[in-house]
Amino acid sequence: DADPLGEAAIWQIASDVVRNWSDDSYRNDSAVSTVIKDLLGLSKLMLEHQVKAADIEAIGNEMLEKLQLLGGSTNEDTRAVARAMQQRNSLLPMVETFMERRKAAGELSFDDQMSLAADIAQNFEDVGALERGKYTIVLLDEYQDTSQSQVRMLSSLYGAGHPVMAVGDPSQAIYTWRGASAGTMASFHKYFPKAQGQTGIEQFSLPTTFRNDTIILNAANAISAQIKADGGQQVVELEARDGAGAGELAYGIYETVETESQAIGEYFKTLWNPDDNKSFAVLVRKRSQIASIENALRVWVASVITFLLLCALAGSLLLVFITPFLFDDPYSADLTATWAMAGAVLSAPLMCLAAIAGVWIAAFPAGRSRWWYATLALPALSALVFLVAGSLRPGFF
Repeated sequence: DADPLGEAAIWQIASDVVRNWSDDSYRNDSAVSTVIKDLLGLSKLMLEHQVKAADIEAIGNEMLEKLQLLGGSTNEDTRAVARAMQQRNSLLPMVETFMERRKAAGELSFDDQMSLAADIAQNFEDVGALERGKYTIVLLDEYQDTSQSQVRMLSSLYGAGHPVMAVGDPSQAIYTWRGASAGTMASFHKYFPKAQGQTGIEQFSLPTTFRNDTIILNAANAISAQIKADGGQQVVELEARDGAGAGELAYGIYETVETESQAIGEYFKTLWNPDDNKSFAVLVRKRSQIASIENALRVWVASVITFLLLCALAGSLLLVFITPFLFDDPYSADLTATWAMAGAVLSAPLMCLAAIAGVWIAAFPAGRSRWWYATLALPALSALVFLVAGSLRPGFF
């Protein structure tokens, strides 16, 4: 019932195995971090594809023997292959130790658990019989992201003619780093063959997209056409929904991530309306861009707050300064002091909010703009209100 270990914990174990490896015959020209990465990658592939270390070593030795037959006719490419085979073979004992250590201690990763689940489904037929009794029809969603262990488990549980439908898009396979492959869509019939007498349709196409307006969809189809052609994927081109809008396609070229992020913030500012309850989303090419875009959006929100605070402070100063010119009798003088007091009292919470806003924006220097300096000036303006109020009514403080 234990939760699988995270990537960081698995890396720590691999690092400990590599750094404390006691075999003096082990040789590797790579950095320690590279050896750790290779150890993790090879162990994952061995679990996914159910390959033993002895099988990998046999293939590596066979490849080395064939390369040796070339004699002096080798080049840098063939020598690189030979080095890779030698380093992989020398890494295998380390991989076995790494996997056995975690298995003995019950320190299992997600890949370990999936491999064990697939083994159970394959080796115990009654498990599949129980599962098929629970689910008379099975739908596998996002099938392009299933790993080899998952395919092996699902095929053992629901193969051999059980009603199964898989939904997926090979163009959206994003979990290749975890053993998934877009090719699982094409091999579906291999793992889930029809039983004798079954004659249902083998493949449906769902070409209509309900998310995108026309111009966005046209751009996406144009960009993905070459990718699909290079990958040999037989995927129909997406079509717009009935009643889809024309859409808007805007683009820009920016020298830095920061300037691009600021442009995104400015674009949203022209469209944002707090009364229509609409939301916005930004798709990024990589996670490192998220912080910069968030900073740009924070500065835009803070600029609105700053503007409102400046308006409030300006109103307070106006009340303080204009009243003496409107009245010249003693009663009005007292009224002047009252206005000044009101302005000073109003300034106190505004000064606190201004200080908070200044610290907030200062914490994200990548997005500083003219509003940042205006926000830092707010406490000074608030203090000015206090001084004016005190000068108009001695003893006020």
